[in-house]
Amino acid sequence: MSQTEISFPFLPLPDGLVIASVSSKESCVIVHVACSLPSACCPLCGQSSERIHGDYTRTVADLPCAGRRVILRFSVRKFVCSTPLCLRKIFTERHTDLVRYYARMTNRLSEALQTLGFATCGELGERLAPKLGMSVSGPTLLRRMRTRACPPPSSVRILGIDDWCWKKGTTYGTILVDLELRKTIEILPDRTAETAEAWLSTHPEIEVVSRDRGGNYAVAARKGAPQAQQVADKFHLLKNLREEIKDFLARKQKWLPEAEEVSSDGVPLRAQGKNVNAILIESHLLIQK
Repeated sequence: MSQTEISFPFLPLPDGLVIASVSSKESCVIVHVACSLPSACCPLCGQSSERIHGDYTRTVADLPCAGRRVILRFSVRKFVCSTPLCLRKIFTERHTDLVRYYARMTNRLSEALQTLGFATCGELGERLAPKLGMSVSGPTLLRRMRTRACPPPSSVRILGIDDWCWKKGTTYGTILVDLELRKTIEILPDRTAETAEAWLSTHPEIEVVSRDRGGNYAVAARKGAPQAQQVADKFHLLKNLREEIKDFLARKQKWLPEAEEVSSDGVPLRAQGKNVNAILIESHLLIQK
């Protein structure tokens, strides 16, 4: 049995590609791959050609094997196009089923990084990838995630809208979330009222808009979705409550010292065996006076 036949179950390749040789190092496995087909088709005119102009070596990263990185080294041939009127006189053979003509990694590795990015996000995936035999940075994971196109929503009933940071302190956009499905459905390039209004006007089925306290989104919701009810999101509801309690305690500050208990050496009241709930009730009664 040949080496190529042994390697195929562990490293599947498209038809026409064969494994010429395999060499291993401590941290990676290098697989030399070549094409056995006698001809290739011009990507511009589609005409098949058997006239070889030359070749070069192309390095592509692949899925890891047993925790070690796998590097594919393609022996890629260049052909002369036989069509007289074709604008591309010399072209390179392509194997788009395995790797795109401009990519530095295989399609299956790119899909694996996308899955890893969606499961762990950028920073956590950057720490986990080396343990899985994949060398990748956080920004690369984010780029792979952004290449996956999400289908536009057919309809959205409860919409969440908030600003989103492209670059902290410099560039901000708008993120739109379907709160029933808990999925992001759109990211707008900025956070202006005009951009949000234009998007909202295309979705007349929206019934509720959950937003922050910013004036831009209030104006956008009022003009772009006048049929929708505007509500504050959970974060800003708690923020409003905190600010109201802070203002209330500031107004009643002169009554607070009368409700304080003198504790020696800063020992907590609960540690001293005192009922904290009773003290809070007594303080509330003093404030109401």
